[in-house]
Amino acid sequence: MAIQIRKAQLNKLIKLAEGGEATIYSYDKNTVLKIFKNPAVLPVKEQKVKAMLGKKSRGDLAILPMDTVMMDNKFVGYQMPIVVCGEPLHSFTKARFVRDHSFTNLDALQIISQLAHAIDDVHNAGFIIGDVSDNNFMASIEPGHQIHLIDTDSWGINGLAPDAYTETFTPPEAYNAKKGMRLTEETDNFGFRVLAFNVLTRIHPFGGNYKKTPNMNTVERIKNKLSLLGSHDIVYNDALFNWSWMSPNLLETMKDAFEGDRRDAITDELDDQLAHSKLCKVHNLYYYDCYTDCPLCSGVAKLKQVTQVVVATTATGPKVVLAFSDPNVHIMLDQNTYFDTSGNIVYIPTGKSFPRRSNTRMHFASGGRYLISMLRSKLIIQNDEGAEVAEIERMTNSSYAIEGASVLFVDRGDLLHRMLLSVAGLQDEVLFQASNPLLALNELGEHFVVNRYHDRIMVSYKDHDVEITGTPQIREYAIKFDAVTKTWVFIYEESSGAFRTMVFGANGKEYDDNIVRYSAVPLSNIAYRNGTVYDPGIKAFTGTNLKKGSSKVFQCDAVDETCMLRLDGNSFIIVGDTTVQRFG
Repeated sequence: MAIQIRKAQLNKLIKLAEGGEATIYSYDKNTVLKIFKNPAVLPVKEQKVKAMLGKKSRGDLAILPMDTVMMDNKFVGYQMPIVVCGEPLHSFTKARFVRDHSFTNLDALQIISQLAHAIDDVHNAGFIIGDVSDNNFMASIEPGHQIHLIDTDSWGINGLAPDAYTETFTPPEAYNAKKGMRLTEETDNFGFRVLAFNVLTRIHPFGGNYKKTPNMNTVERIKNKLSLLGSHDIVYNDALFNWSWMSPNLLETMKDAFEGDRRDAITDELDDQLAHSKLCKVHNLYYYDCYTDCPLCSGVAKLKQVTQVVVATTATGPKVVLAFSDPNVHIMLDQNTYFDTSGNIVYIPTGKSFPRRSNTRMHFASGGRYLISMLRSKLIIQNDEGAEVAEIERMTNSSYAIEGASVLFVDRGDLLHRMLLSVAGLQDEVLFQASNPLLALNELGEHFVVNRYHDRIMVSYKDHDVEITGTPQIREYAIKFDAVTKTWVFIYEESSGAFRTMVFGANGKEYDDNIVRYSAVPLSNIAYRNGTVYDPGIKAFTGTNLKKGSSKVFQCDAVDETCMLRLDGNSFIIVGDTTVQRFG
């Protein structure tokens, strides 16, 4: 029986999360309501949700609709089980996240193997997923890695086609100019291979730099079958990414899909790999035990790897100097903060340390006077003695920003707050209504906000509101402020794998292009100064002056794609996993 709800009742429910398409409200202890925003999608969504009612998945891994939600006798959304824990698989492709949680390739294999069986079950039940990408599946951090399949209302069922897909996980044959997208079990299987390779190796199979056409985006690479597993001149960091530990059968089925037209499921190959995983204690790597030795130890190269381009340098050039190192560092969070091996968060300038909260993002603010813990649906503020001074509810898993003594966050009512943390205490200011925003602050406490609506985005910063039409699918983003030019750069990775770079300043939007490609993983590792974006890569970083359209490569052996780049005067600060180094 449908849930009947009035607008006034809905407004009293706790809002848990908000996206461009829908808002999630808490309903009872075990369920939530997903309420759609765009009336245009309601007829198709209603058909799909009603077709899904009563359907089950193995182990209830797929978060399927339980009942419809009606307002004034009209369909507005549906009830579904609540997912209490888990991270999107996108997080498991990031080196710093993986290292912080001490995940091995066996953990990744356990997640992907479970997901393969779940997708098989979904297909057997008559569903087509359509959008098989790293943001539509979740896995828990804890051993066993419970998985969930989410956003199921976009799936296809009973002749109703899937209504979502991600270009960088979609094969060429899915694009049909006359009939629109053609999404099938076979296209799901291709997308899952891309996802599996990405999670198992932490690099997209069409990643790296294609030397012949460096600016070719990921979608064009997929269409031209130019993957890392083929014999192409593709440069990638083989010190970070490796797949020689996979079985010949698993590699073959991956290659046959990326370089050919193979579209069957790979569940058997993954199960075989999992059943025959053996630990190499030297590399802390689980390899296929039918090999005589660990492929990394024996130096056996299963596939061609192209030598990286080396940029010439001189003995009189800039030098790398170690700025910070400590044997107790587990993982650096930024140039001033780290988690230690004893389970504490440490602020380097003062030496202060506090116990780490599990599965929580933590930051020092106001020169170490305050410690902020960002939980899923609240933030906790402690002073430098460890005493709790505030606990504040926030929108679940929403964006936030911390810079200097300022904190930017969204409350449960979608109001954007800027909080000042000073010696005198906390000062909270409500700025304006937000909509699924991306947030940033500069050192002056000035904000940059990207509000996302179902038909546009709105960029708001000092004395400016700039509307950008369309609804881009933002996979990753970076927002940086340049104190020299007084401009903000906003870069995001599009669903095609291309990057859109925009600069905002006194004259509104001053630059907008998708020519520049970036290597930083995640994208927020870039730095921005004097109109130039600095992008870390393989033993070098590239400075691109956007308005001049020129770039310069700086050779630096201390850098890779996973390093954070920051600027301090004329020097570059390089934050690695366990050290901080200064260049220049």
